[in-house]
Amino acid sequence: MFKILVADNRKNDRKKIAAKLNRNEQWEVETAGSAATATSMIEQKVYDLVVTEMKMESDESGITILESVRKKDETSPVIIFTAYPTLGSAVSSMEKGASGYIDKKGNENSYNELYQKVEIFLKKKGRAVQRFRLPAGSSDFKKIITENYYYIDKTMLIKDILNQGEVVLITRPRRFGKTLNMDMLRCFFDIAGKKENEKLFDNLAVSKDKECTELQGAFPLIFMTFKDIKKTDWKSSFETIILSINEMFEQHSYIKESLSEHKKIKFDKFLNETANMTEYASSLRLLTSYLYDYYKKHVILLIDEYDTPILSARKYGYYEEAIGFFRNFLSGALKDNRYLQKGVLTGILRIAKESVFSDLNNLDVFSLTDSIMFDKFGFTEKELDHTLEHFKMPEKKEEVREWYDGYMINGTSLYNPFSIIAYLKEKKVKTFWINSSSNDLIYELVADKKATVKENFETLIAGGSIEALVSENIVFSSIMKNYDAIWTMLFFSGYLTIAEVKDELSQRYRLAIPNKEVLFCFKQNIHIWLDNTIGSEKLYAMLKALLSADMERFTVLLQYFVKTILSYYDTNADEPERVYQALLLGMLINIEKDYEIRSNRESGFGRYDIMLAPKEKDKIGIIMELKKIKDKESAEDALADGMAQIEQTGYLTELTDKNVKQIIGIAIAMKGKKVTIKSNNL
Repeated sequence: MFKILVADNRKNDRKKIAAKLNRNEQWEVETAGSAATATSMIEQKVYDLVVTEMKMESDESGITILESVRKKDETSPVIIFTAYPTLGSAVSSMEKGASGYIDKKGNENSYNELYQKVEIFLKKKGRAVQRFRLPAGSSDFKKIITENYYYIDKTMLIKDILNQGEVVLITRPRRFGKTLNMDMLRCFFDIAGKKENEKLFDNLAVSKDKECTELQGAFPLIFMTFKDIKKTDWKSSFETIILSINEMFEQHSYIKESLSEHKKIKFDKFLNETANMTEYASSLRLLTSYLYDYYKKHVILLIDEYDTPILSARKYGYYEEAIGFFRNFLSGALKDNRYLQKGVLTGILRIAKESVFSDLNNLDVFSLTDSIMFDKFGFTEKELDHTLEHFKMPEKKEEVREWYDGYMINGTSLYNPFSIIAYLKEKKVKTFWINSSSNDLIYELVADKKATVKENFETLIAGGSIEALVSENIVFSSIMKNYDAIWTMLFFSGYLTIAEVKDELSQRYRLAIPNKEVLFCFKQNIHIWLDNTIGSEKLYAMLKALLSADMERFTVLLQYFVKTILSYYDTNADEPERVYQALLLGMLINIEKDYEIRSNRESGFGRYDIMLAPKEKDKIGIIMELKKIKDKESAEDALADGMAQIEQTGYLTELTDKNVKQIIGIAIAMKGKKVTIKSNNL
């Protein structure tokens, strides 16, 4: 069923248009009597096609409606059907993206013409939108388009790329659509695949841009992806790189016969995998020169996930070998290469200083802090709304927002595309993105003993934000030594997002955890660390004691954990409550199947530290208040203060509203590694 909006201030015309279009049982027609009403309806709903009069409240009401449609959807057809045709308004509307301009003429022929145009556009749109299969995990652009997979149109990335400098680096978190977009660029620009790919972009946004379409299939192209090179040693990694280079030359083996005998010998070395390290390092530049000679055209070079092997090298201890090779491999192809038309790289980070881009002065970098291309990776709010409508799940918007939203770029919130597609497929919330790869960096932070790192980690999992300098130039050797480098890497890797811009010029931001999925990852890594440190048997014994209200046993085990895990410096920080809160939240992740674990949230007239809200009202609810024992204050006084805070500030409201039958208040007082507990039935 296609939804059509008809906007016309002439009642009889409006009725006649609606009656004409309603003859088709597959079309659902709604009407608006003014431009203001129409724009309001367009903001609230998704329409497959809009028919509008040009002249209503003003001479250009139709343009106003057209622009409101284009803000929401660049591809939905808008037909101007007007009783006041002029050459000027026709030209203006077509320049602004109208799909058709029809003179009403006051006779039946014009209405028939309108019907035919609507039918043509909706048939085309039908072929374009009937993509109900979900492309979970697929980065094959041609397959997605030709085999009726659902696709969010990101093809105007092509125009963004053309408008930038010679070499472009785009950094985004993993699974944010980088490889699919790079494959889309390959299909668009590749001269070798021009004939087979020319129809792929019909009905997509880029097909309406003449400057772009003139360059479709216009360049020889090299495409390489390093996304799967995650080896534990340099020898295995380099062997896999050799295979990728071999594949690159195999793809272009058709040019071999055009080469001189000397060049054929060089070409064969890469086909036969007999080249030496120096030759492999210069192979990319060499192939650009061969392609240029063959086509007499400059070459586009696409390198996907360039930093994956380097990230693995850092993890497994062969960073120097990897960085030495990639510095020569990439800079040789990208710097002062007279055969190069455009180089586009994607990755998670810009690896700087002593590393791969140190010699490049022609590099434009577009990261999570830049407005250019901000909407070309990830799902925007409008794209999510359209997707949920498409899959008949609009009521799930709030759930999706809580779990997969929160990545702020250019003041716009973006959704994690990998998790959204997986959610639509499974129809329930899970940690899709987090489970798609290792989260070693988070574990490193959990295990880090530096006080400032721990305090900020605890602030983040409690729902707060931290201030940090976010630098695009990552020096890997200093990541765990440099305070800002830690948070920078977490930010560009997708574990943190911008909560507030403090000083854009100096790149100072407040950072926060973006959503529940990532928060789960932080808590899960605390649990893994706890399990590795103290063992799961004691951990589960403590949780059992807590949930059965055995406070004596709970106190003994918590005291054991504190002595075993927390350093003296940690628990004597200015706010030791945060240390204990982080410890407890990590432990409590094990009971999230039966409880909602909440922290630092308003209830009644104050904020509790931790609440365990049972999903079944027959189970006990628990409220915890953490108190530092002040100088000259006794543990008993601190506990009394904590219990009074629970009982007198209305913390119970949230649980009583859920009809929880038994509620226990627990005050925890701490001084150094000494823990004292008091509990009451509330």
